[in-house]
Amino acid sequence: EELIEREALRFISSSIYDSLAPYWLGTKFSKTGNTKYPGIGLVTPEHFVIQLFLDAGLQVKVEPEFNPKPIDLVEILLFDRNIFHYDNISMISFLQDLNQNGVGLYLLALDSHIGFVSLQGGQRKFLHASPTNPFCVVKEDLENSKIIAQSKNRTLGSISGSSEQIKVWLSNEPIKIDAAM
Repeated sequence: EELIEREALRFISSSIYDSLAPYWLGTKFSKTGNTKYPGIGLVTPEHFVIQLFLDAGLQVKVEPEFNPKPIDLVEILLFDRNIFHYDNISMISFLQDLNQNGVGLYLLALDSHIGFVSLQGGQRKFLHASPTNPFCVVKEDLENSKIIAQSKNRTLGSISGSSEQIKVWLSNEPIKIDAAM
């Protein structure tokens, strides 16, 4: 059972980051975008994250017209497990603390932004719908991300590290994102 859970977590992480995300690169950013299709239309950072979870086969149900805060998305999508808060620390301290985390895929909520962090192969990448130039979905070196550096609050949640998460995901139960959170 533990081996199946580990493989399922690896599969979901790989599906999101390696298989699905490349298609979204270059999709244009908008504060109101909600496209379901990579490369077509506009997307917000929050919708980008939700759509990748949906594209990976997870049952995410979002109440229409509800715009969750980035930190709420991390806590809901990851069931409030394996979440680390880095509040009011420098970018240098944040990057040093990241070295404590294992290889894997993470969600990173900032003051008013969200994206995926990949820690693997000695590389640290940030995948997100950028609200700054070039105003589209990008994968950038974490160390060079201005939006991460400017954020006072950083909340990092492991996508690839919780057996409790995978049990809910594999059960195909919907993850509800609504105003009653």
